[in-house]
Amino acid sequence: MISYLSPVHQAILLQKGGTILGVMPNTIYEEEEIQLMRGDLLVFYTDGITETERDEEYFGLERLLNIVHNNRSRSPEGIVACSPT
Repeated sequence: MISYLSPVHQAILLQKGGTILGVMPNTIYEEEEIQLMRGDLLVFYTDGITETERDEEYFGLERLLNIVHNNRSRSPEGIVACSPT
């Protein structure tokens, strides 16, 4: 998950490892709280985005972060539309 903090124009990664949600019943997950401010952007993604390959090169986290940063003023649909298919 990426949290884009509007006031400081900086993305931070909120990474927790573990089992995929909903796969195993009765799984216990870690819980963490962050405070979001007006204008902050929260981006959920899976490795299906960052590990997509084209011409033997992964899309990668850095490319995803650049898309979020460069399009942070757009709607969620606008950000997705800026991503290569």
